[in-house]
Formats: sequence, C-alpha cells, structure tokens
Amino acid sequence: MNIHKTVDREAVVLNAMEHNFTAKPEERFWEYHNGAAWVQVPSSYNTLTLSVRHDSPLWAGSNSLSIRYRVGDLFDQTTLVKLYSGSAELTVVITSDYGDIFFNGNIDTWLRANVYWGGDNITDSQPETAFQWIRRSADTAADDIWNFHEGKDRKEVHIDETDVVKKAVFECEVTVNI
Repeated sequence: MNIHKTVDREAVVLNAMEHNFTAKPEERFWEYHNGAAWVQVPSSYNTLTLSVRHDSPLWAGSNSLSIRYRVGDLFDQTTLVKLYSGSAELTVVITSDYGDIFFNGNIDTWLRANVYWGGDNITDSQPETAFQWIRRSADTAADDIWNFHEGKDRKEVHIDETDVVKKAVFECEVTVNI
C-alpha cells in the first residue's frame, strides 16, 4: 500500500494504491490523528482518494496533520505540513536526507531550510547570509562554537556523529526581507 500526494495552493490530494491483498469495502477508510487517537475521516469510507484543503477542520488549528489510509490492520501513513492558510504567511521547513531521529551515533545527513511565503518557495531568492543554524545540546559552550562556525550563513548543513553527543536539536533562523 502506498500514498501518493498531489499538491496545489488550496489542497493536497492523497491517493492510496493497494497491492495484492483483499479486504471488505467497510474495512477501507482514511484516518487522521487528532492528538490523542486515530479518527476516521468523515465520508472517506471505501475511497482511494482524499482531498485535504488548507481550511479543513482536520487541521484543528495545527500546522501539521498525520493521516493514514487503512485496510483492516494494514495502513500507510504520511504527515502533511501546512504552508498555506489562505493568506500570505512566512514558513520555514527543514528537510533531512535521512530522517530526523538517529541511533548509536549512526548519523550522516544534510539538513536543508526551505522558506515559503504564502505557499511559494522563495528559498533561492534569499542570500546565504539570511540563514543561521542553531544547535542546542547539553554542551552550550560547544553549541556556541558550532553555531558560529558550522551554522552561519548556510541554507543547508551536513550533520554527522561528530555534531551530536547523546542529543542535539537543530533549528534554522531565517531573516527575510519581503
């Protein structure tokens, strides 16, 4: 089972694809996570396509939404991040080549900051000097050094096991002139 996304300014259309299994029609539906539990999306019974508008009540005031297509006990899940709410707003989204949780010092990824204004990606129009990466860990003195040398003036940073001892959180502040 796979979920494919098609995005425009007003909505995200999710399409589920089933592969080589059977289930009754009443066992096929979309669910969203309301912060406490998985809840069936109204009117999603036995349909492979779901459209989620930027003003849908499923968002419940949040900028992220976990949603899944379920067939019996099987499901495929995705998380949507809202970049457009019907008006121009500034959003920074950080992506990682290889996830955002790492174990046993096995870390090797690029973090990239993307800047959106009203849903339009304006990252390329911003200078490198507008980006400041910030590492937060238990070692604040080492964080200050990393922030100055590694995090300064870059739209993307490479993270490996030397950048994280036990735990670290990476953020990116962007100064935008619009």
